[in-house]
Amino acid sequence: MGNHQSIQGEIGTLEIKYSSFFRIAHRDTIDGKYPRIHFQIDAAVCEFYAIRLYHFRCQEVPSPDVRIQDSVSSFLQIAHRLQRMKARYSWFDRSLFLVGIETRDAIHRDWIQGRMIRADLIRALSRVWEGEKMYGRRLSKEYMQVILRGEGVLYDSAIEVSVWQ
Repeated sequence: MGNHQSIQGEIGTLEIKYSSFFRIAHRDTIDGKYPRIHFQIDAAVCEFYAIRLYHFRCQEVPSPDVRIQDSVSSFLQIAHRLQRMKARYSWFDRSLFLVGIETRDAIHRDWIQGRMIRADLIRALSRVWEGEKMYGRRLSKEYMQVILRGEGVLYDSAIEVSVWQ
């Protein structure tokens, strides 16, 4: 548990250190212009929220749902703007997958799956949702690994996940 607390502290420190990026990423509107630097900041902040969600998922003691849903909402708000630019990057799928496994909202699930490119992650995400519906709860890390391995996403017996790389 101590290691998770240390990582959580480091994540919080990064959020404070780069608070100006978060302010830019959480701007309300775009004045018709979308400079490349804003696109890059948006992408970096989305990755930050995906990493935070991954950390939440890896903790032995689950994080409060409100913290998870706040990260999901923040990610989706920024990702929506990124996707309006019609830029599609397969690297973004891993972040969409991480957000997808944490949201219960059907509209958000449809939106996420509709933006993904990688067929293996789309199938894995569907299997996660089916498993959660069947068991009535979040799936364990071990069950997630079985799903990812079954879709060819895991590549190493040491549980290295290519989707996280």
